[in-house]
Formats: sequence, C-alpha cells, structure tokens
Amino acid sequence: MKQFLTNLFIKDRNVALVILFNAIVLFILSFESYEGLWWLSATDALFLIYFLIEALLKIRLLSWKKYWASGWNRFDFLILILSLLSIFLLFADMFQNLAFIYVFRVVRVLRFFKFIKFIPNIKELVAGIKRAFKASIFVLLAFFVYSFIISLISCRLFQDAA
Repeated sequence: MKQFLTNLFIKDRNVALVILFNAIVLFILSFESYEGLWWLSATDALFLIYFLIEALLKIRLLSWKKYWASGWNRFDFLILILSLLSIFLLFADMFQNLAFIYVFRVVRVLRFFKFIKFIPNIKELVAGIKRAFKASIFVLLAFFVYSFIISLISCRLFQDAA
C-alpha cells in the first residue's frame, strides 16, 4: 500500500496526468457559465490536495534540505502555498470582504509550468535558448531602433491624415 501511494503521488507520469486533468478543469472554470458549479471548484480543490500530498511525500522521502535544493520543488511549493488560499473561494459566500482571494485563483494556473520538466532534455533546450537570446540581442535592439525610426517618420508624414 505504501508503495502504491508513493507511485501515485511521486511518479512523474502520474503527476503529469493529474496536471493535465487539472488544466482541463481550470479551462472549464474560466468560462463564466461554469464558474458557479460547485462540483468543478471542489474537483479543483481535490487536485490541490493531491499536489499538497505530493509535496509532503517528497519532503518526507527526500528531507526538507534536499527537497528545497531543487528549483522545481521550490517553484512547486511556492505555487502550492499561494494556491491553498484559493480553497477559501469555495466558502467565499460565508465570509465578507474576501474579494482579494480571487487574485490567488490566477496563481493556480502557474502550476502547469511544472509540465515543462517532463520535456526530454529540457536543460539543454533552455541552455540553447539562452545562447540564442544572447547571440540575437543585438539584432533585437536593431529591430527596435528601426521600428522606432520608422514610427517617427510615419507620424511626421501622416500626422494630418490622423
């Protein structure tokens, strides 16, 4: 049973599936007509509880120091803590002046950046993007200057037409 729970919450494939299903639920919740359905919000809260259990199991298996050493784990934990505030949305009708909590609902979407870590060779891909950006920074700057100059000329030429 212990091995089953560990596989359910720690195995990357299972976590990726949960992230995918949670993305679908959040997509549906983004429509106003479905926003009031309590069972969709409850399903999202269950996904949040899954991510909480995942984090707690990882901390227990790795120790806090090793868990916190990973950048992905720090990112997950921060998003998890901010997302926990969105559970209060289920009970928002009972409390007054909790409108600020709706801001934290948007934070839940950031959980899906976790999906990036499942891309094969992501570190090499990110390193390549960094090299490409450094190599093309001058080209981007040149395009900006070019666009700025063309904009000034266009404004001067067509100022009477506008």
